[in-house]
Amino acid sequence: MAEQDTKLSKSVIVSLAFIGILVVAAAVILLWPRGSDTDAVPPETTASQSTTAQDAEELAGIEPSACGLTPDPDMTMDTPPEQVEAITVGLVKVPSSEIFGPVEQANEVPICWQYSQAGAVSAAYTFAATATETARLTEGHLIEHLADGPGRDQMLETLQDAQENDPDSLGTTSAPIKPVGYRVLEFSDEAARVDVLIEHLEASGNYAAMAYQLVWQDGDWKLDVTETGDNYSDMRRVPDTADFTMWEIDE
Repeated sequence: MAEQDTKLSKSVIVSLAFIGILVVAAAVILLWPRGSDTDAVPPETTASQSTTAQDAEELAGIEPSACGLTPDPDMTMDTPPEQVEAITVGLVKVPSSEIFGPVEQANEVPICWQYSQAGAVSAAYTFAATATETARLTEGHLIEHLADGPGRDQMLETLQDAQENDPDSLGTTSAPIKPVGYRVLEFSDEAARVDVLIEHLEASGNYAAMAYQLVWQDGDWKLDVTETGDNYSDMRRVPDTADFTMWEIDE
């Protein structure tokens, strides 16, 4: 294990623009976790299995999509959608669709997803993929993808301060990663939690994962963060991908 961890510490290093792990405003160098192979795995809840219990009255309470996409809270992601297209986010391609999104772009990042499990997974994939081109996408990621709140305000303030006073601190590092799998941990009450499996492109077969807390806000999926801008869960190494549903676009 020691030899393996040494290898990971040298060759499996990722710089991520995940909000909440931002250091020096816009970029952070993050070691692929080197802990035990039994790193804590976010538990699934019964909400992830199905939302068919929602009745018409509850559906009427869902905020309409900002892009006019028809909600589909009853669909599940036990099997990924077959009819997908590729959309480039940063330096990688991720699944997209006119049905589940993203269908628009703002500040150089994709936006506008369907209220569905597929839309939530696609949004989480996009949030992860922005780390592949941090210099160009971080600002748009902060502006467009973060849910309104103190955490978003703090991250934008920190970014603006760095842009004005120390632009060199922002750096140009990006992550050689690609989202390749997922687990829908929760989906209910205009919120979702999606565990995204990420593969290191320069060290094939090395995986990590992070659970993204999403909220349906202003008719779109947004990344929910703490008051200090931290993500609600940490990245962890994944030695066995069996618990994930694999879903990726071939490059």
